[in-house]
Amino acid sequence: MSESDSTSLDALPTEGARPELADLDGWTTSRLVELFIADHDTVTRALAAAAPELTAAADLIAAQLAGGGRLIY
Repeated sequence: MSESDSTSLDALPTEGARPELADLDGWTTSRLVELFIADHDTVTRALAAAAPELTAAADLIAAQLAGGGRLIY
């Protein structure tokens, strides 16, 4: 990966640092579980909002695979 690739990745919300988690290793188990659930809910809502695009992508990939194509990710 080139330096410009890693720089562009830094701009993605999924790749950014979360300063509020800097002391994560000192959190209680209960607080960690609450964080996990809250983040899971965020992901679920984002996936639901993107359902039409995800469906279209999956259908396109399936058609390409059926025609002998490959999926590289």
